[in-house]
Formats: sequence, C-alpha cells, structure tokens
Amino acid sequence: ERLIVQARQYEKFGDRLSAMDVYQNMQSLLADDPKLENRAFLVIARREADRITASAGTESDRTAFIEQQIAHADQLYRDGKKLEAREKWRSVKDLYQGKSEFETQVKLAEARLGDPDAALQP
Repeated sequence: ERLIVQARQYEKFGDRLSAMDVYQNMQSLLADDPKLENRAFLVIARREADRITASAGTESDRTAFIEQQIAHADQLYRDGKKLEAREKWRSVKDLYQGKSEFETQVKLAEARLGDPDAALQP
C-alpha cells in the first residue's frame, strides 16, 4: 500500500517514469506472494504500469524532467508565486532525496528552499 502511495506521488508530480518503476518493482516483489491481499496490490501495480506504458510520451530523461520542474518553480518564484514555487521545490526534495542520481537536483531544490533570493542570483 505504501508503494502505491509513493507511485501516485510521483504521478501527481508528473514523473510517470518513476511511478512506473515503483509499479514494476511491486510486481517483482509480489509476483510469488500467496497472500490474497497482496494479489490485489499486484493487480493494481500491473494495471497502473500498463496504463503508464500505454500513455508514455518521449520524455525518458528523468534528470531533464526534474530540472524542468526546478526551472518552472524558479519562474513561479520570480513571478511572485512564492508558495507554488516552494511546493515544487519541496516536492523535488521529498521525492528524490536519497537517490544518488538526483543528488545535484535535490541540492538545488534545498538551496532554493533555504534562501530562494540568494539561490536565484545570476
């Protein structure tokens, strides 16, 4: 159940590829589990992974996606939409913290959360 919530958080943020990874990992973990309740989660994971696969666009570079989200948040901040910007930066931090491949992007988001004016100086 926790993994489904995590996958949906990725989807809500717009990162369908990470959501699909979570659903596929769930399938691997639950494939041989005999418990009936886990079979339901397996069915959900398969259905959601298939749905994402069927609607997947050409965006395959997660790093570029995350950087686009940070840039969008930066623009929101410059446009005076500070709360929306902080929510995006916080989502980057919360969703990708602890994943070494996104360490740079998480540090960018953290810097902006700490002192946005300084972090956005040219």
